[in-house]
Amino acid sequence: MLLHYFYDPLCSWCYGFSPVIKAFQEKYKSEMDFEIISGGMVKGESERPIGDLAHFLKDAHKRIEDTSGVKFGPRFIDLMEEGTTVFSSIPGAVALSVFKSFDEEKAISYASDIQYAIYYDGIDPNNEEAYAQLASKYEISVDEFLSRMGQDAYRKDAYDDFSVAQQFGIKGYPSTVLFAKDEYFLLNRGFTKLENLEKTLKSVKSSIK
Repeated sequence: MLLHYFYDPLCSWCYGFSPVIKAFQEKYKSEMDFEIISGGMVKGESERPIGDLAHFLKDAHKRIEDTSGVKFGPRFIDLMEEGTTVFSSIPGAVALSVFKSFDEEKAISYASDIQYAIYYDGIDPNNEEAYAQLASKYEISVDEFLSRMGQDAYRKDAYDDFSVAQQFGIKGYPSTVLFAKDEYFLLNRGFTKLENLEKTLKSVKSSIK
């Protein structure tokens, strides 16, 4: 079995879902493989200063905190209120592609680190150095990581991820799709709690026996 996890570095509901998918992977890694795919939620004409979205985000983030238990940090709140930082999914998606070239097995954990760094520590999501420093805790060379961030191949890999998400018809994040017995099964679209994800998995496994 293979679980496709569709996420975006700027998807705040994915930030809320990070503890869920990490726990799910830890529990089921012996019986299925995991693949994380960047969705490209904010790119092109969607890229804009975070201040343009601040009113919407404040309301959404309160719901995310109440539903998932994650917290948005004071530095991120400051970044949002200052308002000039341009939000784009592309640098984070390229960083994930680079990380996968080093260690695909821990890519979900690294994606979670990216989101914590953005939404709690308040890093600029365009800061390649910050992404390289996050990777260093996995014993990855900062210099080599930064070198790959600048290579066209990894940007192409990120855009290939965007295409895969589009081919799967993914309209919202986070989403997980299980491939088993030559079939695809949608486990969740949008945030869900661990017990609900496990319940859906159990139902799918029963149906394909």
